Amino acid sequence: MASRIFNVVKTIVISYALTCVILLALSFGVYKFDLSNWQITTGIIITYIAASFIGGFIIATREKNRRILWGMGVGLIYFLILAVASIAVNKGIAIDTMEAVRALLICAVSGAAGAFFT
Repeated sequence: MASRIFNVVKTIVISYALTCVILLALSFGVYKFDLSNWQITTGIIITYIAASFIGGFIIATREKNRRILWGMGVGLIYFLILAVASIAVNKGIAIDTMEAVRALLICAVSGAAGAFFT
């Protein structure tokens, strides 16, 4: 049990490291190329997809049973950490419910897809 929790923690750390790299590149794009609002939103969605997909892929290589569920779980944990951080920074919920549901589905499905392709 402890090794499974450790595997999930390591996977989430890797996913957030990837998130940092992608968001750093996105912020450079905003600074250098004056990206529009829809380009920034698209970049953030791509970040969710990439980080959850890689997280699902990594956890599925470590856990041999129920890989798709593990991948989906990592995607959900990734989203929950994002949501909690957003609530803490904004001192309340600052996102539309439909946008939150969309982000939740993107993270869960991307994590499951990453696990599926192992």
